Formats: sequence, C-alpha cells, structure tokens
Amino acid sequence: VCFSDLGAFGSFYRAGGDVKLVAELPLSSDDLVIDAGGFQGAWTAEILVRYGCRSTIFEPVPQFRDTLRNRFAGNSRVRVVGEGLAAQDGDVRLYLAANGSSVFGRGNAESLLVRMADVSRVFRDLDLSEIGCMKINIEGGEYDVLERLLAGGLQERVRCFLIQFHRVAPNSSRRRAQLRQRLSDTHNEVFGFPFVWERWDRASR
Repeated sequence: VCFSDLGAFGSFYRAGGDVKLVAELPLSSDDLVIDAGGFQGAWTAEILVRYGCRSTIFEPVPQFRDTLRNRFAGNSRVRVVGEGLAAQDGDVRLYLAANGSSVFGRGNAESLLVRMADVSRVFRDLDLSEIGCMKINIEGGEYDVLERLLAGGLQERVRCFLIQFHRVAPNSSRRRAQLRQRLSDTHNEVFGFPFVWERWDRASR
C-alpha cells in the first residue's frame, strides 16, 4: 500500500479493509480469477474458500513463487506462473522489498532479474475469454498492464477488477486518471480509495 495518501488508507480500513477485496465479488465455482502479484497467496486462499473458483497466480520473485507453489501444492484449482505481468515480454531488474518489491529502484535494495510476460500474449496463449476477477497489485507495473489491456479491448473479458495503483513517478496521478476514464467506458466503479484499492465491475451488456 502506498502511504502517501493516509486519508484514503484510513478510509479504506474504516470501510472494512481487506475484507472488501474478497466479499461480495461476482464469482462462482465455475470462474477463473487472475492474481497478479500473488506474494504469499492470501487473496487466492480466501477466494478459494469463499467461492471455490480457479486461480492463476503470476509472481516473478523466485522465493515468493516457491512459497506459493508449496502453499497450493496438490491443489488442482491453483496454477502458479513464475512470471510477472507487463506490457511486453522480457527480463527486468526487480528490487526486493517483501510485498513492495518493484522494478522501481529503492536505494541499495537487493535486486535480481525476473521474467515478465506480455499480458496480451498471456490472454491469447491461455485462451482467457472470460475472467471472473483480476486482482492487480504489482507495485507500479499496473499502469503498463492496464494500458496494454485497454489498447486491445481485453478489459471487456474481465468481469471485475481489483486494482492497487502506486505513486511511482511524477505522472502517476495523471496516468491513473486517464486509465480510470477509459475503464469507465466498460466498467462501473464499485469503490475507490485513491492509491490504496479500487474495484471496477463490468457494466451490463
């Protein structure tokens, strides 16, 4: 979570906090969810309990990926992909900071090269025609991923988005505003706590 807007952070937790990320989602056991930035798998674990749906987790940090594979070992409804989602395929340097690990440099933080996957190609290769929910918490990478999805109209395949935007550059507020405007063409905002969490549900078609 970005703490640069403590007002929104406090409002989020007064409104229910992390429960809002799992409660009353438009999901059933037939659905697939995408967990982009899985970390230790808490969100996917709760989604499995509440809805019984399938989950594909994208996590590029090897130690977190291994934790996820151990946590969900033997669970056929969970797939762990050891890559991060991005606007293009390739290797990037990622700076380690627990659940805040990011491609945006953080002083003398330990870093390593990780593999990123073009989200558009992922949709094609995995034949993702309908996603029940896509949770995106990728420490600044959300801008590129959402822009890539919107460029191809792929956001229309996602019934519900849970997005955490991060302030990682001087233009972060502007890019977030532009993405929200474009997303509103196909989705309705259910809740929004700036630079904390927001949820968008696909409008009825």
